[in-house]
Amino acid sequence: MDGHSTDTYSYNFSFSSSDMGAVWILLLVFSAVLAIRYGLRYFWFRKRIRDIKGRNIVVAQYEAPPDIPPAFFGTIVDNRTSVQDFVATILSLQQQGFLLLQFDESKNDFFIQQSTQNGTLPAFEHEQFVLRQFQGQGGFWASVIRQRTVNTINEFNFLVQKDLQRAGYYKFHPKMDDLTPALFYGYITFRAIVKGVLKPWNWPGLLLSLFFPLFGVAWMIISLIFYSRLGLYNYRSKEWEKIWPIVAGYYNYLRVVEAEKRAFELQDMAHFTISKHDPYLVAALLQGQWSKVFTESIEIGADGKEYRTM
Repeated sequence: MDGHSTDTYSYNFSFSSSDMGAVWILLLVFSAVLAIRYGLRYFWFRKRIRDIKGRNIVVAQYEAPPDIPPAFFGTIVDNRTSVQDFVATILSLQQQGFLLLQFDESKNDFFIQQSTQNGTLPAFEHEQFVLRQFQGQGGFWASVIRQRTVNTINEFNFLVQKDLQRAGYYKFHPKMDDLTPALFYGYITFRAIVKGVLKPWNWPGLLLSLFFPLFGVAWMIISLIFYSRLGLYNYRSKEWEKIWPIVAGYYNYLRVVEAEKRAFELQDMAHFTISKHDPYLVAALLQGQWSKVFTESIEIGADGKEYRTM
């Protein structure tokens, strides 16, 4: 010891009641600004949709658009890729002769296997991906597919978006063909985080999240719902608007004519016959029966209301 005494100082960092009052005011102001900002952006999104309606004449289409598989149709209609598009693709592959679906009354389940009658491959990569899910073991029961859907849907959605960009309807990434699903979703997540942090109007929200973690969680959930509702709209191309009147015309025909009729006919699943419209009804969220067969989840919150013209 050198004989010198040392003093230990402790600091108690706390807020006074006036400081907390200021934080609460900031919380209320930021929440109000956030609600107004999201509200205005959604209003502008709906206005742009209405403008598209005004520029195009929609005529009822009684057949599916050519070269538009169900997954494309569903994405354009509900503004996102979803598990329903996966189910619709299974039905479409059956229609094209790539898959065989048989109902087993004793198991109350469908058995799906590849057909040996069609020696070619489907036209689109996302269809080929779905077809590969039924390779080996002579086929699979729908109950098995339901359990595996969670593990396959992200790659399927990625391939649908890749095919949509190849077809010219959307522009997601200039090197989309070189990306893997992990890189693509990692890129989207990283870009969203960086853009969110760099925007000065988000800084008060980030600060508030430190004091009110529940606010941070609520902000994140609301943001996810909001941007999910905007979906893929901002990535659309000029080709998207060209095909939109045809898609909208067929969608309205399905909604008005086929949806209720097919729902009644499919009540007896043991004696089913897959209609040519069924894959598109499923993709457009107009028919829930098939979705319950192949998946344990049903997409909600996107029913194509923006596209109704009848």
